[in-house]
Amino acid sequence: SEHEIERCSTTGASPLTWGAQGSGSGQLRGPRGIAVRPAGGVHVADTGNNRIETFTSAGAHLDSWSGRGSGVGELDAPRDAVFADGELAIVADTGNDRVQVLDGAGETVGGFGGSGTAVGEFDAPAGVVASGSVVWVADTGNDRLQRTDASGTTSALMGRSFHARHMPTPRTPHRAPTTGM
Repeated sequence: SEHEIERCSTTGASPLTWGAQGSGSGQLRGPRGIAVRPAGGVHVADTGNNRIETFTSAGAHLDSWSGRGSGVGELDAPRDAVFADGELAIVADTGNDRVQVLDGAGETVGGFGGSGTAVGEFDAPAGVVASGSVVWVADTGNDRLQRTDASGTTSALMGRSFHARHMPTPRTPHRAPTTGM
């Protein structure tokens, strides 16, 4: 089902499945991203319920982080999560056009971004990857990747630096602006 999580084995054993459609504790509605915490646990970007659901690796529900909204610590359709520096969850807060940083207890400790097309701004960020103190964000609405350090300073872009709606009609010759890395 599209509202469940499956943990598969490399040995071919039957997958472990948990979750069910709904909005109650441990239930999921349109889960998109999964992050495995180095200290243990599985964290699911529960997009349809606007939260992060946390489970043990065996599928037992532990906690629900956040809820719908645009304030600090609130999420709107989160699409992905990843852990960085051990205990920090980096969350693509897609509907709020930002990235939020949560501690191991689900409390907001930072974040960056906001709506727009400028460097450091996002339009529907849908994916995050962390490597050391660097976070790559798939800024899907702006058709680009942004590389941001732990302080929120964006130092590199890949892809278009403007939204597709700003493209001229196909009859008009056009060269996309370039940005350095």
